[in-house]
Parts: sequence; structure tokens; C-alpha cells
Amino acid sequence: MFVFRIIFYSFVLMAALFLPSHIARAADCRHNICGSIRAGALDIVSGFFSNTFKPKSPGLSFKDTPLMRQNARAFTHYLMGVVFENRQEYQSALSEFKLALREAPGNEYLNFKIASSYLDLKEYDAARRQIDKILKLNPDNLNARFLLAALYFEKDQMGPASGEYEAIINQDPGNVLALVSLADIYIMEKKLQAALEVYKRLIQEDEFSPYLYFNIGLLYFKLDNPRAAEESFLKAITLRPDYTAPIAALGVMAELDKNYDKAVGYFKQAVSVQPDDYRLQARLAKVFDSAGLLENARLEYERILLDCPDCVQARIGIAEVYIQAEEYDKALIALDSLADDEQYGYYAVYLTGIINFVQDKYQDAIVFFEKSLLSNPNYEKPYLYLGAAFEKTGYIEKAEESLKKAIELDPENADALNYLGYIYADSGRHIEQAINYINRALEIEPQNGFFLDSLGWAYYKKGDYNKAIELICQALTFCKEDFVLYDHLADAYNAMGDFSLALLFWHKALKLDPDNTAIQDKARKLEVFEKDKGVAE
Repeated sequence: MFVFRIIFYSFVLMAALFLPSHIARAADCRHNICGSIRAGALDIVSGFFSNTFKPKSPGLSFKDTPLMRQNARAFTHYLMGVVFENRQEYQSALSEFKLALREAPGNEYLNFKIASSYLDLKEYDAARRQIDKILKLNPDNLNARFLLAALYFEKDQMGPASGEYEAIINQDPGNVLALVSLADIYIMEKKLQAALEVYKRLIQEDEFSPYLYFNIGLLYFKLDNPRAAEESFLKAITLRPDYTAPIAALGVMAELDKNYDKAVGYFKQAVSVQPDDYRLQARLAKVFDSAGLLENARLEYERILLDCPDCVQARIGIAEVYIQAEEYDKALIALDSLADDEQYGYYAVYLTGIINFVQDKYQDAIVFFEKSLLSNPNYEKPYLYLGAAFEKTGYIEKAEESLKKAIELDPENADALNYLGYIYADSGRHIEQAINYINRALEIEPQNGFFLDSLGWAYYKKGDYNKAIELICQALTFCKEDFVLYDHLADAYNAMGDFSLALLFWHKALKLDPDNTAIQDKARKLEVFEKDKGVAE
């Protein structure tokens, strides 16, 4: 049996979004050395470099060299190159740095700037030749090694890139920029334990950095060590009480453990620190929603929308609350005009599909689900409901294709596994595959009564009525008041020839669904059969 559970998606501050994305900066390490750090990390950890570390250039800056003070023409071309570089006019910057080098031949730093410009222009061969030239003259030039690591990174050669950072660290064990960049590569390669070890080394460089402890907490969390994660987040908060990222992370952890009271406490604490952060307010509202406190969630979203009527996250959140409260017109108003939103438009369209689906408007729902998937084809949730809508409208093959896609994108999608298995079982086709799919769903949710009923129904279709009865009776311990389960149980007893129990369970089903004509017909026919049988005897 398949029962629809409306599946919502949380956009704000989910644990998966916490992992640092400093790697964008690591690719630009040559600019860090030059003194112009480019922004690239998540806002929530944007202070990591600027507030914690002051990477020092291992080489001389051009302006510090005696040659510079003696050569105004070279310095003029150098400054013009920097201006063009900051404007991202890299070809012009390259030309100016070459003119500067012509005036100051052999200047190591200008050679570095030329190599950096080639890298900006993605002229990798030229960049590599220039870097090799620098290293030939000075094998210990860390600037050149940083640049070589960046070159490898941009060419997606993570092994050689990490090798260069390791070489830098061997030469300068306390080089923070190299350590951070190496950790970022390990994170990208999902070598989380190796990244954690690098962050532990970073702690030795700055033991009072809340940002480091926050990132260590994230890594512990991803490594399934919640206790160590919690300790690291608490340490980050101790070092900086107004740092909301670890507070929010603790809220997420509590929410994932379904400890909603604790989660609410953490998010309220985060909101009190940053009352104007609508992301945190929306997250608090979402926790209320998850806890089933829909009125609290609605009030929180309304509070956000009073100050920020165009806040997309709040509009989507309150639409979800309205859907659960079956206030579909209000939900549609909240979602109005969000379909074209660049970031969340696909999800707003998905929710519109849900609104149509739960009102049995399956053809309209199909249109919205397919439109949502055009914007985000790798979002698995619409495939489940698209499959259900196709099944409801008789397009069984399309239903199966959609459900298979949902499973492909999320092999742990228990609802899709169960639904596909139930469709196979109910049609009498692919019974063994049906049993396999439903068993996979039960591995994820072993106490789901509806999944157990699906498995029982598959065995009924297979002709193993004893097994069917056993499973459906087990299902009834988890969801006793459901007419479909009683109907299936009656079918199994009827097939076994136990007509009295069949009638008993059909009558139980009719108490729950008195207008079900199909069950009425089956019960009436059996009653007539039993009556005729008694007369004959």
C-alpha cells in the first residue's frame, strides 16, 4: 500500500551546507600572496581568512626590493598591471608586467606576476613555463609553488595540487594558507579524516580561532562523531559568543535528532544574537514546522514577512505550513510569482504541483512537476509525485519510469521503493522485483505498516497467502485503523477459504470507509455464497 507523505525541503542552514567552501580561495592563492584576497567562501564562514589568519608572503613584494626604489619606470608599469588585474583585464595586466620586467630584468616577483596573469588567462602551458623559470632560479620560492598548486587545481589535478601544498608545508610547517588549501582539497576529495588532521595542525597556529573549531565541528559531524562535533561547536561559541554559525549547527544537530525543544532553544539563541538574519528566523520557523507546531511556524514566518515581504525563504516556508493546514488558496498566494526565482523557483513550482496533487488534480500536477524538473532535473522529490500522478491517471509505464528515476537519484527514497514495488505487485508483474523493492524500503523504515502491507500484498499476488496474512497482521500493529489493510487481509483469508474471517475484516474495512462500493460488492457476494451454501447443506 502507498500512503502519500508530503515531502518538503529545507533550504536554510542545513548541515550539508555547512562544510566550508574555501577551496574557491585556494584556487586564488596567488592573489592572496599578492595582497588582494578574492571572496569565495560561504557568507557564514567568510571571516575565516580575514578575521583569523594573516597569510604572509614567503617571497619579497616588488615594492620592497632595492631595484624597485631605483626604477620608477618599472614601478609605473607594475602599478598599471595591478590596476588592470584588479579590473580583471588580465591581458592588459600581462602586458604591463612584461614591460615592467623589461625595465627590471630578472626581478623574481615580476616573473611571478606574469605567471599569475597567464593563469588568469587560462594559458596553462605559458604559466607552467614561467613558474618553472622561477623555480629553476630559486627552488625554495614558495610563491611559485603556490602558483603551481593553483595551476594543478584549476586543471582538476588534485593529487599534484595537494602534493605542492604538502611540499610547501614541509618547507614552512606553519604556513596557514597552504594548510587551509590542503584541507580544502581533502574535503573536495571526501578525505574528511585527512582534512580533520590538517585542521588540528591549524589549531596549533591559532588555538583561539572560533572559525577553526567550527570547521572542525563540521568535519566531526560529517564523520559521524556527533559528540566531538558538539564539543567543537561549543568551544567555538565559548571563544566568540556572538558567532551564530556554531549555534545554528547545534540547532541543526538537535533537529536531526528530533530533539525539537533543544533545536528551538539554539535557533532562538542565534536569532537573539542576529535578530536581522532572516535565514536564522526562517530556520527557527522550520523547526517549529518539523515539530508539528504549525501555528508557531506560521507566526514566525509572518513576523519575517512583515519586515521582508519579498523574503523567498519565508514565503516558501509559510506556503508549506498552509499546505499542511489544507489552506491551499493561501499557499498559492504565498507562492505567487516565485516560479521565476533563480534560486528557488523550481521548488515553488514543485509545491504548486503538490497543491494540485493533494486536491486530486493529477493532470495539472503533472504539468507543474515536469516544469519543476525542467529547472532542476536532479531534484528527486518531484519524480516520486510525478510517478504517483501518472499512476493515478493510468500511465503506468511513465509512473514506473519516474519512480525509477527517483530511486536512481536517491537510493534511500523509501516511499519511491515501496510505491514501485506496490505497482509491480498490484499488477501481478515482476513479483520478485516487487518484493525486492519493498524489502529495501523496509530496511530503511522497518516499522512502516504501509510498507509491510505492500509486502504482504506482493506475497498475496504470489499465491503465498499464509505469508501475506502474517505480514498484513504485522502491518496492523503499526497502523490499525486503515480500511485498505483490512481489505487486503480479508482478500487473503478469502483466498485461504476462511470466509468467516474474510467477512469479519471486510466489515471492519466498511466501518472505516462505508461508501466503498468495491468492498461492499465483495462482502455481499461472499454473504450470498455463504447463505446459499447453508441452504444447500
